[in-house]
This record gives sequence, structure tokens and C-alpha cells, in this order.
Amino acid sequence: MKSRITLLVVDDDQNICDAVKRGLEQTHNYTVHVATSGAEAVAAACELLPDVILLDLMMPQMTGAECSKRLRDAPLTAHIPVVYLTGLMGKEDVKALDGVIDGERYLAKPVCINEIIEAVERALERGKREQHVPPW
Repeated sequence: MKSRITLLVVDDDQNICDAVKRGLEQTHNYTVHVATSGAEAVAAACELLPDVILLDLMMPQMTGAECSKRLRDAPLTAHIPVVYLTGLMGKEDVKALDGVIDGERYLAKPVCINEIIEAVERALERGKREQHVPPW
């Protein structure tokens, strides 16, 4: 039996968090935790050590970019793949870039569960490849 993937969904819109959590948990392949602020996300990531973080870019107090930097700077969470959610770019713009901007996986809002699942799987595969890079 395949083990469940632990995902941390971070968005200041509770409705988005709830919809993503519900959709992913219905597949029975995911355990989903939610954070509604950058500070809450950093604390939750350090405690939960999720397999992947789904992170909104536009949030008050601490943006997704600031949150991501804090996660990358912390040895405990630096290895966790992040998939960014953005309303700053349209779906066609993100699609034209194959969903990757500066080496990071992006999804344009509104997003469907299948898009999230595909992005999470790609992020996990990328994370596995990076862990197996020889040190030379």
C-alpha cells in the first residue's frame, strides 16, 4: 500500500484552503494541513515536515516569497518542495512557461485539484532527483 503524501496548503483565503483540502483528501492519497498566514506556515512546516508545500504568493503581513525564503533558510525545511499559487499570472502565461518560473513550479489561480495533484507529483519527483545528485 502506498503511503499518503503530507501536504501543507498555505493561503490567506480559508475557502481556498478548505476546497483544496477537501479535494485532495477525497483521493485518499493525501493528508492535508492548512495554514492561513506565512508565519503560521513556517511554524507548521517546522512541526509537520510535510512532503510538499502549496504556497500562495499574495498574502498580507508575510508574502509567499518571504515565507519561502524563511523555509529555504531553515535547515529543517530547506529540502521541502514548494509549489506556488499565483493570481498574478494567467493560466496561459504559466502554461507557456510549462508551469516553471526560475526553477520553481507555479500554478495560476483558479486551480483545479488535478492540476494540483500533477504539480505535487512533479515537485516530489524533482525533490527525489535532487536528493540523488552525486556530491562531485
